[in-house]
Amino acid sequence: MKKTFNLFKNKFPTILVLSLMIVLPVYLIQEFLLVPFTPELPEDMTGYRPDSKLLWYFLGMLLVSLLIELYKICIIKLSYETLESRAITVSEIMDFSMRIWPKTILTTLLYALFVAFGFMLLFFPGMMMFVLYYFYTQVIVMTGIWGKPSLGISSIYARKMLNKTITIVLLNLFIQYCISLAVALVQQQIPGTIASAAVGVLIFFAGQFIVTFIDIFATVCVHDTPLGVDISAFKKKKENNVQY
Repeated sequence: MKKTFNLFKNKFPTILVLSLMIVLPVYLIQEFLLVPFTPELPEDMTGYRPDSKLLWYFLGMLLVSLLIELYKICIIKLSYETLESRAITVSEIMDFSMRIWPKTILTTLLYALFVAFGFMLLFFPGMMMFVLYYFYTQVIVMTGIWGKPSLGISSIYARKMLNKTITIVLLNLFIQYCISLAVALVQQQIPGTIASAAVGVLIFFAGQFIVTFIDIFATVCVHDTPLGVDISAFKKKKENNVQY
């Protein structure tokens, strides 16, 4: 935890720049353009047909999620290079993150499918996959391996530090819930759409630094945990899958 705190403190200026570049615009879009125009669904859904507003709202929230994923890649890259005692600029972080972003999106979809399928079978398999595959983004950034092999490598890391993994996952979910709850409670007390949205942006933006700290901690844990497996085998497996 001390290493995570020192990394967060020493790299806070860079983290702040990345947050202002990615996170702040994302939450401005969410609170000022998406939330105020959220289409209301009827109580009786019989015969209801989604209109264009619902489609644009869905696409907007999807874009928000993808941009937050881009920010996470940037933070993991910054953390990894710092742990390796290598200097990296904001432009280099953004260049790397933009190049690896599509692979991360595709792996995220695969991760979501596995977890959803696990929940469809029984609750426990879904939770198990959710936890074991949690470090796939760290794996992609640190090794360049993506897709199903990255999920396999993530499960190895998760098993080696199972208690830490469960703690990280639960803490992340709890923080996300607390931030959303705080925004909802505060906005109920503030009249006016603009003022309410502004407060929501501030809370989300401030709360994102807590989430960032957790992401850095997860990266430090993965970096400092020996894999114990020849990673070249996963690279060859990925190359063979691409060939076929």
